[in-house]
Amino acid sequence: MSARSTAVAFINGTRNTALRLVDSGLAHGEWSSEPPNIIGPGQDANWGSQSDGFLTGTEGYVRYFPFPADNDDVGIPSPVPDDATVYLYWDNPFIGSNSYDQSAPSPYAVSREGSGSGNNAAIAFSLGGAFGPDTCAPGYVWREAFEGDHVCVLPETRAQAQQDNSQAGARRAGGGDFGPDTCKQGYVWREASPTDHVCVTPETRAQTALARQ
Repeated sequence: MSARSTAVAFINGTRNTALRLVDSGLAHGEWSSEPPNIIGPGQDANWGSQSDGFLTGTEGYVRYFPFPADNDDVGIPSPVPDDATVYLYWDNPFIGSNSYDQSAPSPYAVSREGSGSGNNAAIAFSLGGAFGPDTCAPGYVWREAFEGDHVCVLPETRAQAQQDNSQAGARRAGGGDFGPDTCKQGYVWREASPTDHVCVTPETRAQTALARQ
């Protein structure tokens, strides 16, 4: 066993965000296991580093860029600004106390668990958000077609949902084959949930169906 080592455990506690490794490095030591290139939503990851010389410790960091998990073609800026990344740092020196640091861009939050003390240390980080696991990836917002609707969509889609809600009464026929919720000709139920009978255009219902997948 190396004189000094640090084992890192990481949990991506989001439901909508994937993470891509954009930078990593060791100031001291060598990788015992390297960080993965992609960490999907809800996934765990593990990596570590260890000392590789006489009377030396190990010190390293990783930077992950968050992006919407349903978009493989997301553009990653080059270079990636440090303040746009999830940052994790560890230092296990041969002499002195172990130290750690972490940060994440809004609306995310990263927390650290465990003391991470000892010559052969273990530390755990977890990523969440200001709105819990339903926190949307940057550029997306909750649709809020109904109370508790946390499907992540583009801002214009949420604006459309609010507009449709405001017109719900005017688009009902007042009676028909589907009772009082029957839509006027040219409109259909949105069906953002099994009980969502807001009347919208067929195009909006098709868009809503895609968001449920």
